[in-house]
Amino acid sequence: MAMTLGGLADFAGFNCPEPFRKREFHSAFIYSSEHTYHSTCLCICRKEDLPINAELILCCAPVNGYLCVDTESSVTDVFNICCQYMIYCSKVTDACSRLSGALLSGKGFVHILQEAGQLFNNPLLLVNSRYRVVSSYAPERITDPFLSSVVKEGAYPENYIKTMFKRNVSVHRDGLISTIITDSEDARRIMTKELSINGVNVGYIMLIEENEFAPSDTLVFSYLCRVLSVEVRGRGALGTSNMRDEDYLLLDMLEEKLKGAYLKSKLSATNVDFEKAKKRLLVFKPKENAEYGHANEFIIDAISQQLGRCPSVIYKDMIVCLVNDRDLNSYVSNDGDFSSFLKYYSYQCGISNIVSNPENLSIYYNQAIHVIILGSRILEPGPFYQHEEYILLEMLDLINNGNKDTSLLLEFCSQTYLQIREYDETHKTSYTKTFETYVECGYDLQLTAERLFVHKNTILYRLKRIEELFGINSTDTKEMMSVYLSIMIMRYLGTENS
Repeated sequence: MAMTLGGLADFAGFNCPEPFRKREFHSAFIYSSEHTYHSTCLCICRKEDLPINAELILCCAPVNGYLCVDTESSVTDVFNICCQYMIYCSKVTDACSRLSGALLSGKGFVHILQEAGQLFNNPLLLVNSRYRVVSSYAPERITDPFLSSVVKEGAYPENYIKTMFKRNVSVHRDGLISTIITDSEDARRIMTKELSINGVNVGYIMLIEENEFAPSDTLVFSYLCRVLSVEVRGRGALGTSNMRDEDYLLLDMLEEKLKGAYLKSKLSATNVDFEKAKKRLLVFKPKENAEYGHANEFIIDAISQQLGRCPSVIYKDMIVCLVNDRDLNSYVSNDGDFSSFLKYYSYQCGISNIVSNPENLSIYYNQAIHVIILGSRILEPGPFYQHEEYILLEMLDLINNGNKDTSLLLEFCSQTYLQIREYDETHKTSYTKTFETYVECGYDLQLTAERLFVHKNTILYRLKRIEELFGINSTDTKEMMSVYLSIMIMRYLGTENS
């Protein structure tokens, strides 16, 4: 941290003319006419000593054009204040150096917070953009009941933060926020600042005042925020700062850096065997219109653990995991714990086909991404979208090829099916929905009735009326295939029945 005249003025309440604020100095002396002073020495003089032979001058009485105190003070008092400022700068520099070392160690957020917590001698909380506690330092020392409950529960109460900053808030010049965040009598001040990547919020860091804040804490805390932002960006580029060999391998394969014998040797070295255990790519994509955004960097480890610590990286702003096909069913269930986890964090999961050629892993990545887009387009609830289930939609996408003119696809639709839709619109009936559900339920009357919340006899009556009105033969395989294709075309075009 450079010692500047402006910094000294702010620290001590001295007056400093604007043109001098950025001038640096490295030492301070009480003026003596017997000495010669270097250009970086700050000379502290009395008014009666002026003019003096030095470039940087701090006068102990107000004098126009000089750095000076607001009222007359003794030379000794002003010199002691300057020494305190230099000690303050030294502490800030040492603290920032320790934080830089923690960042460069590559040990991640936990290590950085431990170093920072020891410097501040106060608890720290690292919170993601949904205000869930990602990491903390010395939570056992938090005496405030509310903050203790936050650490215990692992998150702030729903919507609490939305109202928090409407209360008594003071904002420092460097953007740090200090506020009382609890309603208890034992409330504590905090310093907090937003962490962001390219302007996108990824979380907050909070310093809680259990012991009185030191004068240097504001600057050091500001530097800590920058260190954590760098750590977050580093994780974004590499997937995680603690990547394993198999994670680096997955990243290289996605970027098509490995081919032939070199790829085989890398697979062997990392014990990733595509022949012994068939693999699939799982791609996790945040929903476009999620109420809260949160960084992949904060959630990738949790997803990897849910999937048995499989190879996992962040690639093109997506979380990509390589899993064994035999384990897929244990992970993928739309009403399971993992599904609830993804829905809570507003993530969707695209699942590729079985990888037949590891050299072309990017193809399987694109499969998983595309199936999420298609599943969302036809309003499938998710969060899991498996490529095999969307092959017909993929074919329609290739036929349409981004063409806004839908007439080509409509030509593939069954005319009988289109007549049923038109009849419903005219007569306000629901034959289309009934017939679609019957087809999708594999012609199972009971399952169709359960899906539509009606009696089985009601379904029988409606199907009989459809046959009478439109002459459709539900036992004709070719005709029913044409109807199913028509249903998928209409869904692809976004005109499916509600």
